[in-house]
Amino acid sequence: MTDKKYKCDYCPAKFTTNSNRLKHMKTSKMCLSSRQNVEIEIEIKCIWCNETFISSIMLESHYELCTVNKENAYMSLKKEYEKRIEELTAELEYANTCLDLYV
Repeated sequence: MTDKKYKCDYCPAKFTTNSNRLKHMKTSKMCLSSRQNVEIEIEIKCIWCNETFISSIMLESHYELCTVNKENAYMSLKKEYEKRIEELTAELEYANTCLDLYV
């Protein structure tokens, strides 16, 4: 049996990992009402949507699903490809101009 050495600060619940304890304290309705204005010390925010998480693992999982992140990534790639298309078009036009001079 796994040792549950992490105890909730607001109720009798115990957990095998501190991150599970922190998640419980942040999401359990009973603990939220007990906390009143007490803040959890560890909060990690998504840089795209500002949603907060209690562990970097949870944040990494969120990044895979974050629609704001996906939209930003899409727009960034779109701008990058549009710039590259402009560069290639300019190169092609220059090459055509050079060919016209020799024909």
